[in-house]
Amino acid sequence: MRDFKVKMQTVQRAVCVYYKLDMEGLLGPSRLREFSRPRMVAMYLCRKLTSNSLPQIGRAFNRDHTTVLSAVRNVTGLIDTDGETRRAVLLIAKTLINDSVDKQLQLLKEDAV
Repeated sequence: MRDFKVKMQTVQRAVCVYYKLDMEGLLGPSRLREFSRPRMVAMYLCRKLTSNSLPQIGRAFNRDHTTVLSAVRNVTGLIDTDGETRRAVLLIAKTLINDSVDKQLQLLKEDAV
């Protein structure tokens, strides 16, 4: 999945849009589920769709790399057991991948001209 050129900020914005959060809520210290679940989903998607390391992802979320690892494991489990989380991850990932492919195709067209 990491062949796509998706930036962490793009993942963060897509998760904010999907969950109707602002960036402060996503990156802030709150442990309320309304913020922590989207944050975990965003960390999971950053891990799966970017080539960034756990420490790099952690810094982007003002967290430690072990928190990112925990989020990835947690969301992996939720994908198997929670339909809402599975739908969110799939929809956001599909959107990000499609946008990335569209941008890459556009660049190829521009290079061909």
